[in-house]
Amino acid sequence: MTMKNAAQRLLFFAMVFSVSLGVMGALAFAHGEGGGVGIVGGDAYDARLESAMTAPIWRSGENHVAFWPGTIRTWPRLIGYNNAIDFHFLSNFMTAEVTWQRELGLPLGTIIRGVESNANIKAFGGTMTDMNYHSGMPGTWAAFYRHRKHSPHANFSAGGRIRSVRMLTGSGGRASEMFVVSGRIPSETTIVVLHEFGHTLGWSGHSYDSGDVMFATMGRNSPSLTRIEVEHLRQIYDRFR
Repeated sequence: MTMKNAAQRLLFFAMVFSVSLGVMGALAFAHGEGGGVGIVGGDAYDARLESAMTAPIWRSGENHVAFWPGTIRTWPRLIGYNNAIDFHFLSNFMTAEVTWQRELGLPLGTIIRGVESNANIKAFGGTMTDMNYHSGMPGTWAAFYRHRKHSPHANFSAGGRIRSVRMLTGSGGRASEMFVVSGRIPSETTIVVLHEFGHTLGWSGHSYDSGDVMFATMGRNSPSLTRIEVEHLRQIYDRFR
């Protein structure tokens, strides 16, 4: 077995273990890492792009980050038990929109409500059965996100390594998506929605600090974003938007 194959097998088992934690009760965030849907990913960067900046903060275990240019249109599909409107999910999603817009220093009106045909970010909340159906990802998980369209934009230096920046450009049928199984525990759903919305805005990978909302599992997470995890993404929006 080559070192590359061994590393790939180790990563696979780590992902399976992370999802298993969610099944056993320690809420884990299961994210799409492939499947041919254009996930922002990979540690490789585009060598044709010159380094554009040096970032003072790097909070993620991944080697890439992304951003949306211009106005960001969102469309929450409200699916609850027996197809009733899930007001709990809607409330948390609206809070996440306001919170991230404020913390990233984006002007009012940057994140607005769109319709299904022009939305950049589609958000789905409901029962496990509903989420399995609409995501096309059957299984037991708490939440996940996926980006369907992006392009290389720049390279930059952070933490002694060259990182890559991708520009998110999907909409309508190629919009970014987040799926949340809501209604488990109210305080958990608040953090999960805030976490997944951060990913759809470009926060790739997970924080290595268990106190951050963007940490991989529910541990000591506060329902409030920490300054440093916000700055991890805000420095990209400040520089490239």
